[in-house]
Amino acid sequence: MKKVSVFSIAALILTLVVFLITCNRKEQNVSIGFDIPLTGKYDYWGNEFKSGVDIYTKNHPEIKVLFEDNQGIPNNVVSIANKLLNINKVDAMVSLFAPFSFPLRDIAEKAQKPLISSFNSSTTFTTGYNYCFTDFATHDMQLPLLVNYVTDSMQLKRGVYYCVNDDYGTDGAKIVTQLFKDKGIDISGELFNTGDADHRNVLVKLFGIIPFSLVDFSC
Repeated sequence: MKKVSVFSIAALILTLVVFLITCNRKEQNVSIGFDIPLTGKYDYWGNEFKSGVDIYTKNHPEIKVLFEDNQGIPNNVVSIANKLLNINKVDAMVSLFAPFSFPLRDIAEKAQKPLISSFNSSTTFTTGYNYCFTDFATHDMQLPLLVNYVTDSMQLKRGVYYCVNDDYGTDGAKIVTQLFKDKGIDISGELFNTGDADHRNVLVKLFGIIPFSLVDFSC
């Protein structure tokens, strides 16, 4: 992803956060805590995102940012969020990716502090929550375009999916399955866990079913 794209996402989120916080108060200074992966296997995305935030905030001294490294480990995010809210007293939190964002919803809701999750296309992330937001188009917005493209251009008779076994992946699997069925096309698939290192056997199985119709939801 180009730096300008990450900068645009960071600028959008920061603008949204500032608006949410300051729209009902006179004080314009805000503090935002970032619960993101700066090391580990997702460190590229976390550091690119941090760079975008740093560029934006250079010209916005009214925004104070605090970065905490969750190392790309879902079990780390809750303790970091509690620290940001209870010790650092941030006005809002930002997280990346569905697996690291879902555990923070109840915390944000209880504290009545906005939580913005980026790189998260889950259709259910904000359901039932007043303080949880996303900045990405959800699966039900994106997948009809993808399914129409692959089915119309490739004239498929059967499809398979390979999805991460979390809310993000299972949401996508349900929607793409229904979209394929609505077109009269059979589809089946498999789920994988984020810690799985070897995907070869499952992929061989899936491509043995049909070689050109794999839909992957792995963010």
